[in-house]
Amino acid sequence: MSRSFPDGIDQQSVAGHSALALRFPWYPLVILGLILAVALTGVLGGGDNRVSRARGQAGTLTVETPERLRNGVFFEMRFTGEAHRALARPTLAIEASYWRELSINTMVPAPAGQSYEDGFFLFQYDPLEAGKRISLKVDGQVNPAMFGGTRGAIEWRDGDDVLAATPVRLIVLP
Repeated sequence: MSRSFPDGIDQQSVAGHSALALRFPWYPLVILGLILAVALTGVLGGGDNRVSRARGQAGTLTVETPERLRNGVFFEMRFTGEAHRALARPTLAIEASYWRELSINTMVPAPAGQSYEDGFFLFQYDPLEAGKRISLKVDGQVNPAMFGGTRGAIEWRDGDDVLAATPVRLIVLP
């Protein structure tokens, strides 16, 4: 049986190719697969939170924050301040530059008092006995206009005395 080909194509042009290969190009599927594989690694945003711990003589601060996000994404942070001695005014201090272009939706438990001083948002809690801790959960969202990222510091204080501090950084991708 003789096959009819369009002008410029003959039997030799299609020899060795299946009919499916001639009708369906595979390269878009391979490119899509590569994009999905890269996305699953977390390098494009998301993934587990980074945990950093700072220990001082009077207290320990543990910070769990995302390292890399995409703009518009919701995220969760956790902070734990532990007292090694009685604290009269336990305070979580977050440098304002770190929360630039981030919308903070909730903080649980809510602080007894909050203020802004010397470039830090201050969240004060009730007195804390030695060996006790305060764990906070913060939910937020990266503002859509944000690109590049932010950095700053988070401190665990007793009033004005810094007990422990750790630097933090957030990379924001489009």
